[in-house]
Amino acid sequence: MGYTLIKVDEVEEYIIINYEYAIRLDEHFLIGYELPFEMTTSDKLDLVSKVVVLIPNPASPSAKPSGVYVPPPFIYYTAPGDVFYRLSAFAADHCILNSPVSLRNKSYAITKNDKHEVPSGLAAVARYALPTRFPTTHVWKLIPPAKTQVLVGTVIPNFGMSGGGVEVYFPNGFTGGTIVKVADLPVM
Repeated sequence: MGYTLIKVDEVEEYIIINYEYAIRLDEHFLIGYELPFEMTTSDKLDLVSKVVVLIPNPASPSAKPSGVYVPPPFIYYTAPGDVFYRLSAFAADHCILNSPVSLRNKSYAITKNDKHEVPSGLAAVARYALPTRFPTTHVWKLIPPAKTQVLVGTVIPNFGMSGGGVEVYFPNGFTGGTIVKVADLPVM
């Protein structure tokens, strides 16, 4: 299933899905709900003819970050029982490996304390300056083995997002420890 984000007359934003459905992005749009209407061929052509700005697909591998990567500045070695959380827009997160249960190298997470500052998946996108606009509603509790190296710091602005959260970077991931799917965050 493909999609494109477009802006019409620099005012109205739409997501076009499979070039068959359009959803106006406004305060009433909730991800996961049924698509509100189907477009006819003439509607598609009319909508596309009004396009002023094409917004790149945020999930596309060809999308480039707007900023330069700067790793978190502080090195920390975990103590027994340290807890972190991994947030993802996808139920099957590519950084959570199942056999054996492990966290992929070069994965990000947040601290236990910072999780209390994130009330929704959309809030997490801005707080952690994520490269995708999809809300990160899926949450995993991570308890790495003691002495796992992590880098910790404040998220700098990137991808047009504010940042400001506390991020944890696992340069070598981890095997062992515990990874458990926990309650999802609401979208908004």
